[in-house]
Amino acid sequence: QHAVDKVAGVVTKMNQEVARREQQTHVMQIQDKFSDVSLIAAHRRLIREGQLVKLSRNWGFQQSKYCALFNDVLVYGKRTIGAEKLHGSKEVPLQRAVVLDSGPTARYFVLIIPERTVYLQADTCEEKLAWIDSF
Repeated sequence: QHAVDKVAGVVTKMNQEVARREQQTHVMQIQDKFSDVSLIAAHRRLIREGQLVKLSRNWGFQQSKYCALFNDVLVYGKRTIGAEKLHGSKEVPLQRAVVLDSGPTARYFVLIIPERTVYLQADTCEEKLAWIDSF
């Protein structure tokens, strides 16, 4: 029984190391999408990624953004015609962030940090809720 427990412990550690390396590889793949931001950090884990629409404060301007939510930061950027990488990237630290739902029928949510407020819109209310739950 002691040998089985030791083997099980080794297998668990190996599985954890494989998962950690897969997570690092995924972060590096996301890093390669951006031209102007550095995402590599030992503690960083990807939680969710996808397209959202960033709404301006006066609601007159909307811009599609590729968003990557990590355990400590939300990063978003836009694809420029003819460019291989995303530009105009912004990092939103999550340490003091508050996420607010806009209501059951609206597709946007609000991310509030001391420096600014970001309005992000999903394609559906279900997708919006999935993003909110990911924070």
